[in-house]
Amino acid sequence: MVNTAKQSNIQKSVSKVLGFLNDKNREVLERRFGIGIENAETLEAIGRSHGITRERVRQIQEYGLKKLSQGEAKEILTPVFNSVKDVITSNGGIVGEKHLFSVLSNPNQNAYFALAIRLMSGLAEGKETDDITARYALDHKILEKSDALVLKVHSILESKSAVVSTEELDNIIARESKLISKDLNLRSGNIILLSKIIKLGPFGDYGLAYWPAVTPKGVRDKAHLVFEKEQRPLHFTEISSLIDKYFVANLAKKRTHPQTVHNELIKDPRFILIGRGLYALSEWGYEPGTVKDVLVQIMKEEGRPLAKGELLNLVSDRRFVKPNTVLLNLQNKNYFKKSEGNKYYLA
Repeated sequence: MVNTAKQSNIQKSVSKVLGFLNDKNREVLERRFGIGIENAETLEAIGRSHGITRERVRQIQEYGLKKLSQGEAKEILTPVFNSVKDVITSNGGIVGEKHLFSVLSNPNQNAYFALAIRLMSGLAEGKETDDITARYALDHKILEKSDALVLKVHSILESKSAVVSTEELDNIIARESKLISKDLNLRSGNIILLSKIIKLGPFGDYGLAYWPAVTPKGVRDKAHLVFEKEQRPLHFTEISSLIDKYFVANLAKKRTHPQTVHNELIKDPRFILIGRGLYALSEWGYEPGTVKDVLVQIMKEEGRPLAKGELLNLVSDRRFVKPNTVLLNLQNKNYFKKSEGNKYYLA
């Protein structure tokens, strides 16, 4: 939760210390950090407006930062620095930049807060990477060890290739933390805030953001998750309803059309049509083809005449079909014959 009193103090404190600078130094810092303007500006942009080089602007900036990081300015900002330390400490010694800003600032005050953080001595800063968000720690060693832990957790999840529960994620983190350092005290909540790619899936499990099980992109991915959730064959009309239930936030504006589901699933080898409009996952052992094709395959595999009851059981393991449909197909004399012992075999 954002502390509005601390926000007010941050803006007030930063505005006050900026008053210690001359007009040019103050303007450069305000434009560089976006204070009082819509967006922060580059060294080049500021240099062009003053007819000076990029390097000269950088020198003016560094002079201003140095002056504000000592003496009376430092004393004024000490309460802000202490708030930052408290948040970092409460998060295990390291905190993601977005989370830190969400706790102590808001969008209208972020420019002031960014300048305050830049003036804070002894703060270890981690630049944003493809895998890890921008972050701050009170110790460079903690920063390095935390990064190593986040990357290790990424690697473990990648090797698992399956979502994990919060408890499982906590166990992974606890185990790997001990292997990296006894000083680390990070839990799943901390790691999730630091990681750019560990995300919460639609059914409350965690995985990597680019997995379809975590971020399903289309009807096929969503249908696959529905099957994994329901663990039973489903008619395409029910699948469309369940996709809406689990994935569509505003049903008044957008619904999943049953025919779209049918058209998509029929083209995807992960799904198999096992009855009239009834689908299942291929990995469940169901087989494609007509009932006649399934009967032929079963008889070839068994290599012996089979009684009606045996056939019904074997077919039901592979297809969701009514017994009468199986018996009707067995009457096709072009493919099946019946022995004197009332057992069926291939013609």
